[in-house]
Amino acid sequence: MKLTDEAYRNGNGNWDQGFDILVAFVAQTLQDSRVFTQEELQEIRQSVKAIADFERPDLNGDGSPYYILSEFAVRWCFAYPKLISRPLDRNLHR
Repeated sequence: MKLTDEAYRNGNGNWDQGFDILVAFVAQTLQDSRVFTQEELQEIRQSVKAIADFERPDLNGDGSPYYILSEFAVRWCFAYPKLISRPLDRNLHR
């Protein structure tokens, strides 16, 4: 995930509006009650909130917000195996 790469390789030093767009996309996409329980949705919200606090990235590996969201993203992809077309966001340059 691009957000993970930025945190681990750069300590979020290049954070800009593009990363805010990516965080919002992940938050919106994974808030899916057809795939996740209410408890899991809460964990997703907490992880997204932690990642959005880009000045203090949690780089603890297993159990970090990046790890947690990656696991949920894989589950979401298994639930929706066909590609889903999304409109191009002209503000995203990442």
